[in-house]
Amino acid sequence: MSDKTHICINCGAQINTSDTKCPYCGYINEEGEEKAYMDHLYDIRDNLDSVDEKAATEYGRGYGKVFKLILITLAVLLVISGIVYALRQTEKSKRKVTDQSRGSDMLEEMAWKEETFAKLDSLYELGKYDEMCEVIYEANEQHHSAYEWDHYPFASAYDDYLMTLDDLEYVDENGWKEYEAGAVFYRCCFIYYRDDVYKYGDPDNKLTEEETEKLKPAIGYMEGVLHERLGFTEEDMDELKNRLVGDNNNLKYDECVRVAKQHMERFK
Repeated sequence: MSDKTHICINCGAQINTSDTKCPYCGYINEEGEEKAYMDHLYDIRDNLDSVDEKAATEYGRGYGKVFKLILITLAVLLVISGIVYALRQTEKSKRKVTDQSRGSDMLEEMAWKEETFAKLDSLYELGKYDEMCEVIYEANEQHHSAYEWDHYPFASAYDDYLMTLDDLEYVDENGWKEYEAGAVFYRCCFIYYRDDVYKYGDPDNKLTEEETEKLKPAIGYMEGVLHERLGFTEEDMDELKNRLVGDNNNLKYDECVRVAKQHMERFK
């Protein structure tokens, strides 16, 4: 990946710094927005530079228009210079305010992480995984990110388990719909291929042996759903692996949805 990357403060995904929005959750990326804005200003300046070239061409066609054209050009350039200067001053002021705001936000985020990560550590050690996921969910709602917490991959996998429970409760009452079919199959695939895939393009976002051991009940449940309710055998999953797992070891959500739709008639 040629672009530099950083973590989305809303959902924890790893995104390019040049992205104006997070491609996963749509949250505004201030750094990418600012770069796009400045690039637009530079394009305006480059277009204005062509005025000088036009003046030179007109000069060669006859002296009668030269003086008038020079005066017009100078007037235009003066106006442009004033506009560019004003825009730059505005941008400097904006950056100063933004830098101050970011400094304050960083301190606030550091304080939040220290307090929240300690709470998450305690819930993890006590086995209160439902509460742990609720804390992370509330953090996302408040535009905080727990992505850097040591057990975030564990929490993400456990949250997949909880969401699957909710979806299957809905299915039992209303039958299979395309959204539930795709979402459940995707989560089951993430658990099934857990040793080969990771989320958000981050190779460190994988389960440790300790976390896998703690997740055994949830893993057993999810694999049961995959085989018994969705009807996929181990042979099916082996054949589908190359289709569902990308070159960068990312699990392809859109492809999982397509496979689920193709086989919905056999879902129980």
